[in-house]
Amino acid sequence: MAHRLLNTLTKKHVVGIILLITAVICILNAAVFGHVLPTSSSFQQLVRQTISASTGYTCILYGLSPWLYNSHFAVPRRHIRYVLISMLIFLILGNIIALTTVIKTQYMIAGEESVNILDLYTPFELICRMINLVCFVATIVLLIIALVLVMLIALAINNLPDFTQEPSKVSLP
Repeated sequence: MAHRLLNTLTKKHVVGIILLITAVICILNAAVFGHVLPTSSSFQQLVRQTISASTGYTCILYGLSPWLYNSHFAVPRRHIRYVLISMLIFLILGNIIALTTVIKTQYMIAGEESVNILDLYTPFELICRMINLVCFVATIVLLIIALVLVMLIALAINNLPDFTQEPSKVSLP
């Protein structure tokens, strides 16, 4: 049964599954591991949670598209691939920014000579911050994998002539 399931998965389904896994990681990152300090005292944490939540939401939208959206015309499919490529680049850049804020706030504190970071956080909060860091790295890696797959799909299809688009039978005024 698993062998049959793997044979029926197309490239767009694999990209969809990768995006859905990324969405789960991002939602967990924003909801559980990213909430160490109160939001009012750490605006950098608010930025990280916003980036994680928006990445998760966008990955859900594009991750479900192989099952919810199907076009018989090549041009709209190609346009969706281009939009997905630009969205993935945007999400990767946003998550890299969030990752740098995690690294900056956790490991490069401005007053590290006078303040010990272990005194600021409980052991549980330190573990949550480490998991937050790992989640951002995993998100970036999965988004890059999805970007490469979508680019390979888009480039492979662009080299072929477009025979699947039929002319419209409706005349426009």
